[in-house]
Amino acid sequence: MLITTLILTLAQSPGTIAWQTQLEGEMWSSPSIAPNGDIYIATQEYGGILYRIDGTTGAILDQADTRGTVEHTPAIADNGIIYLNTLRQQLHAGSIYPIARAGTEAFDAATLDTLWFVTQPGGIGGGDFASDNSPIIGRNNRVYTGYVLWPGNGTVTSAPVNAINSLTGTIEGTSWTPGWVACPGVADEDGHLYYGAEDSDAASALPLRGGGPIFEGDFICFDGTDAMNILWSHHAEGDFGSPVGYCDGIVYTTCRDGNLYGFDKDTGAIFAQHYLDAPTWTGSTIGRSTSSNNPIIYTATGMLGFTYSAAGATNRIIAIEVDSATGATTELWSYHGQGIGGSFSFGNPLLDDQGDLYFTDGGGFVYCLDATTGAQQWMASSGSPGSCLAGPTMTNDGLLICTQADGKIVAYNTDGNHVNDDLPWPKYKRNLRATSNLHDPIRDLFYLETPVLTAGSPSTMTVQGSTSNVFLGYSLSGPGHQPIPALDCVSFLDGAQLLATLTPNAAGISSVTKTPPLAAAGLNVYLEAFTANEESMVVHTVIQ
Repeated sequence: MLITTLILTLAQSPGTIAWQTQLEGEMWSSPSIAPNGDIYIATQEYGGILYRIDGTTGAILDQADTRGTVEHTPAIADNGIIYLNTLRQQLHAGSIYPIARAGTEAFDAATLDTLWFVTQPGGIGGGDFASDNSPIIGRNNRVYTGYVLWPGNGTVTSAPVNAINSLTGTIEGTSWTPGWVACPGVADEDGHLYYGAEDSDAASALPLRGGGPIFEGDFICFDGTDAMNILWSHHAEGDFGSPVGYCDGIVYTTCRDGNLYGFDKDTGAIFAQHYLDAPTWTGSTIGRSTSSNNPIIYTATGMLGFTYSAAGATNRIIAIEVDSATGATTELWSYHGQGIGGSFSFGNPLLDDQGDLYFTDGGGFVYCLDATTGAQQWMASSGSPGSCLAGPTMTNDGLLICTQADGKIVAYNTDGNHVNDDLPWPKYKRNLRATSNLHDPIRDLFYLETPVLTAGSPSTMTVQGSTSNVFLGYSLSGPGHQPIPALDCVSFLDGAQLLATLTPNAAGISSVTKTPPLAAAGLNVYLEAFTANEESMVVHTVIQ
């Protein structure tokens, strides 16, 4: 008994692997997690494949080919649809799409059926523009994404940012930016969008990085309407290619001119600026000081100084406190990682509910640090240099989910219970579903469990996480978009019909049992729960 207990304790100790799954193709992106715990991730290189994985065991539940290879995180919307962007590369052998396409693609989260695919013509060589970022999900039936061109291209010097109808894939509005829009952006509480552009058709005067130039860049605010008006922009000597963060009306981003910037969301004025002494593409994770309540920005650089190949140069993880009143910055601590010669991350660090900070880098390392002091709690090596380029995410039972460039998705045991949802911006793209929208919860505590509906038999539907009456709606035709002013929320069902009104128990659980008629066997049913100021993600099921 003692030996068995010891083995189980060691197996579950922080930093040990709970499970790992080998997928086909490289992974450079962070996974997204649905309310039911299913993980969605897509691969690139050998083929664009979207996977649905059991978050507890790592088992592959389903997979589907995409129209192109995928470098960034899929976003899961309230309407039960997954959106991702694709690049124009050759897919794996045997795919039904022998030549990859660049564009934006929508999938049913339950079945992984493709719902629509849209391209943006006019790219280099007469092809489609590539979509090298993760979509932003709007609350207005829009999906937003930016496109890229090769920096410094003398023929095409501008790229589009599109507002796309989330149900049909129709491009409803386009704005053209001065270059490569490759950073995952943000939608704020007003529906305004913030993106960084990586090229202004000019190389920066800053030193070369690893034999390649640093390009100039612009950070841009759009109004989020179909007109996609630019409200303000900021030009810098370095490009803005990192994921964006947001807190208290300030938009934070790192820049490859070596600075962390905090822009006033309404005016674009620089509220905070901190010199990092190195270029970076790592995003800005935002916590809070327990003493002052000031925001603390956690980010990283991929080298020391601007000399990419300096002997012994390592990456640096940094905590920076920003004075909420003045914008003054104070570096609280820094930690030097093990990755040599520019081992950075495209993603963000992650903050859990126990005060730990997690970070991955391109050297193939996973770190757990004390978020207050920067002290190392544990470190793990993937054994695959060049891996771990994306920021981690965390399941609601405390498993740290990391992806590797060699195609492995790995779950590490931690001391945490879940991502810290009391903080402004605790992870890459803020929430588990990776929507980058301030309106969406960091964790979906109010959600509808996927029911098993059987024709002619009593079938129970259960809703978790409510303190007031719950309205259960259904549709037989699919997702839609209809505001519900009385509840101050949105129905993401097409022609929603009320199925039942539920009263939660003391634990916040409510349920109802219905018997589908025998003639309903085989019907597709879309369900959604509503309560004051909140709606669940749409659940798609088939009556058995």
